[in-house]
Amino acid sequence: MKSVFTLISIVILHICLSFLAPNQSPAQSKDTSETKSPPSNNYYLKAAKMHFELKDYAKAIDTLELAILLEPDNTETLALLKESRRLLEGKKTSPEMQAKTCVSREMTTPPVTEEDPASLLQNVYTAMKEGRHDDAVEITNRILAMDPANKEALYLKEKINERKHEYITENLKATHIQEKLKSHEYLKEASVPHQDTLQFPERGQWKDILKRTLPEMDKIVEENKKKTEQLRLIPDPVLESPPKVIEDALNTIISFEFLDTPLRDVIIFIREKTNVNMIIDPEAGNASISLKLKDVPLRTALKYILPKGYEYVIEGDIIHVYKQKMELRVYDIRDILINLDDKEPLEFDITAAASTQLSMRKKETVKTKDPSARVFDLIELIVTTIEPSSWSFRTSVIGASATGGQRHINIPGQGEGSIIARMGQPGDLVVVNTKYVHKQIENLLASLRSAQNLQVNIEARFISVSDTFFEDIGSNFSEFFSEDASIDTGADSDISDLVAGEGLQVSYSILSDSMLKGFIRAVQESKDSEILTSPRITLSNTQRGNIAVVQTINYIQSTSVSEGVVTPVIGTIPEGTTFDVRPIVSADRKYIYLEVTPSVFTVEEITSFTFSGLSTDADIGGGVGTTNIPPEQTVQLPKVNVSQVSVTVCVPDKGTLMIGGLGSVTKDTITTGIPVLSKIPILKRLFSHDQKNNQKSNLVILLKPTILIREEQEAKFLSK
Repeated sequence: MKSVFTLISIVILHICLSFLAPNQSPAQSKDTSETKSPPSNNYYLKAAKMHFELKDYAKAIDTLELAILLEPDNTETLALLKESRRLLEGKKTSPEMQAKTCVSREMTTPPVTEEDPASLLQNVYTAMKEGRHDDAVEITNRILAMDPANKEALYLKEKINERKHEYITENLKATHIQEKLKSHEYLKEASVPHQDTLQFPERGQWKDILKRTLPEMDKIVEENKKKTEQLRLIPDPVLESPPKVIEDALNTIISFEFLDTPLRDVIIFIREKTNVNMIIDPEAGNASISLKLKDVPLRTALKYILPKGYEYVIEGDIIHVYKQKMELRVYDIRDILINLDDKEPLEFDITAAASTQLSMRKKETVKTKDPSARVFDLIELIVTTIEPSSWSFRTSVIGASATGGQRHINIPGQGEGSIIARMGQPGDLVVVNTKYVHKQIENLLASLRSAQNLQVNIEARFISVSDTFFEDIGSNFSEFFSEDASIDTGADSDISDLVAGEGLQVSYSILSDSMLKGFIRAVQESKDSEILTSPRITLSNTQRGNIAVVQTINYIQSTSVSEGVVTPVIGTIPEGTTFDVRPIVSADRKYIYLEVTPSVFTVEEITSFTFSGLSTDADIGGGVGTTNIPPEQTVQLPKVNVSQVSVTVCVPDKGTLMIGGLGSVTKDTITTGIPVLSKIPILKRLFSHDQKNNQKSNLVILLKPTILIREEQEAKFLSK
């Protein structure tokens, strides 16, 4: 009985152990695998750890996403990715923002609704299909923020970047092809040698130009006022909305008539009519008011009642009228001080008669104003045109003189206003004056900015068209010689040998007591050519600018003897194009006045010239050694073709004007032959020689300006 009980106990214990073993073995195997697994060889994980140690969490996250693709089940990678995301978010969020976020979460606890990754993935595919790659990447990042190990999102992120680069590359290729076609179209259009002196643009373009109206000055000033406000370094304080009682009082309709009434009495009248608290400074109450208005809001009436230099301010439930106090404001005027002085003009210096040297040089340097002088001019404009009496009699520009001192402007004003510019940082204008004066300064600066919005693109075209026809038919006799002379059989000639430029040539010999040698030649050549040179330049309205595209050609100018050695002196010739122009846009923005000097220089040929100063080699001795001077020396003579014109003209916007040209026709006919024999039909070709040379050429110089208005260009860009 005891043995049976023991057997039953063993069976029960075995069953219990069998139930416990499955629950323990996974954990044990997991622990074993974790402890005994070799270190990972994932390169991206190692790189991510390095970025993590350097606290570059953004790069660490990008690298870890690649590491997960290689080892999706690597817990170390997942943990490091999660920690990197947490630290990156903490880095982006300041402690103050975190505190505000915590407070807002405590105060409002709405139900948290998480977006479904599956629906977000569908949005990713839709964005990819529509070509919105940036949106697709943003949605993918949201998915990875919820599930860092989402394999599909990781794969899609890499795929999106690849497609984005492919899309950009294809767009660049297409743009390159389109712009290349546009370039070919431009060259075809530009090479048309228009013979009309003035050519307007296409009818549709000119109608649009005629519709062009000057923007209203108020709108221009208002737009540039916003820019002035943005550039002001000390902005106005933000005004709070007035109380309802003050707002109702300002909207009250009143009528009145004052004749030499003190301002103090006017304020008392308004206070009784509107039942609102109004006070006035003692020094401001003596101003005399003469005004009659009927049925106008108090807000509007106060604009006309208060004299110049007076204003009202709302202080709680009180309207306070006082004489304006001085305010300090700093204006940024760097964009107004842009240097639009003329650039140094270029000219082609042909002084071969005096110095046997051709060169490209600049004319006399145009003096430009330094920044301090431009600031001084602007300050002088402000203090002499805007309330001169409000400024102090001495206004200075710090650091304006050569010694770094002050430059003063003497004005008749006896006010308290001042204006100072710091020359260490040109462009900061410090102004102390009333609000009324500051408002006028803003209007002036806005108007000056509006005048700088115009640019002009000018294109000059040098079109050279030539047509050449050449014909040479006939027989030439080389020589008569006696019977004892050697005989050339002409065996080397071949009637089928037609070489370009030489035509048909047949050599022949007549053998008799007196022998004759000659050849028959037939050549006909026709040549048409077009040469287009088109410099283009874009510059600000009224500014003179220039462009030069020139290469230099070397030639032997002369020779010199030094220390027993004869050496050549090398000269240079510029060849290319220069374009000097000043555009002035008309007030209605439909025409452009141009002061223009386009030039084209071409080296046609360089011929060698050999001269002899001695009959034989000469040895010239002196001192220790001698110099051997050869009897002949060679120099080179360049032949330069210059096309240049300098004019002042008026051209419609986008129109074409011919400002110069040169046409020439040359006809040469030469006939030679043996008398009598050259008149016999058919046989005359054996005893005559006819040569014709016809040349026609036409050089046309055209100008085409285009006004670039900032507002039009911006509207055109936004309408695409």
